[in-house]
Amino acid sequence: GMGGTDFCADFRIRRDYPRMVSRVLDVLGIRDYGIVGMSNGGPYVMAALTASIPEDRRRVRAAAMVVGVSDVSASAYFSPRHPSGLFEGVFNSLPLAVGGPLIWAAGSLAAWYYLEGTAKAFLRAADEPFANEEVAALLRQCMQDSLGSGGRGFALDSQQGLSPLHARPARDDPRPGGEQSADTAYRAIAVPVALWYGACDTTVPLRTADWLAERIPDCTRHFLPDAGHGLYAYHATAVLDDLLSKMERADGRG
Repeated sequence: GMGGTDFCADFRIRRDYPRMVSRVLDVLGIRDYGIVGMSNGGPYVMAALTASIPEDRRRVRAAAMVVGVSDVSASAYFSPRHPSGLFEGVFNSLPLAVGGPLIWAAGSLAAWYYLEGTAKAFLRAADEPFANEEVAALLRQCMQDSLGSGGRGFALDSQQGLSPLHARPARDDPRPGGEQSADTAYRAIAVPVALWYGACDTTVPLRTADWLAERIPDCTRHFLPDAGHGLYAYHATAVLDDLLSKMERADGRG
């Protein structure tokens, strides 16, 4: 439901995303890949790493979580200890018919204020080298794409990643086809994962990285003392170089 894609109300990240990626890779003739997830891209990374279909899971050679959200219930992201996460969890538990229009209205207003209004706050507030019309145009297009389908695509994406209603179960479901808990699923991740988090991030707290590091067997932590939630914009080269290095190491192990 974002950009030029059709809105699909029954899309589920953990169930559908790894299979979709494999289909795209097959069309492109690509065998395997590395994945980077930023902020609410985190649930997509974890879905790929813990895919229920083994052939989908094996295609991932390495991953990077960049200020990424993990399982909001198990990691205590949705908790009174994290008020903004608590608000996000409640808001994103609203029905799509309610959340979609609210997100569209708020996003449209924000796009106008930051990029179109007389203030053009983005150009005044952005750091170099981002304070220019080229970057503003790119951001404008991204915001327009994200608000397609009347905001329902954005709402569905946020609901899947941030609502406790869509978190993994607290305990493994022993029934055939039952889903594993986040604790069990993450401890079984078999590829190297980099955790990139900033000490100045007020959106995704450092304890999210601590929680992940305690469970993912092969992970490296990169805590940047001066970075906030925009960490990737300033450290993309380091993140990607590290990811490529991990992919090469994984290829060497077969």
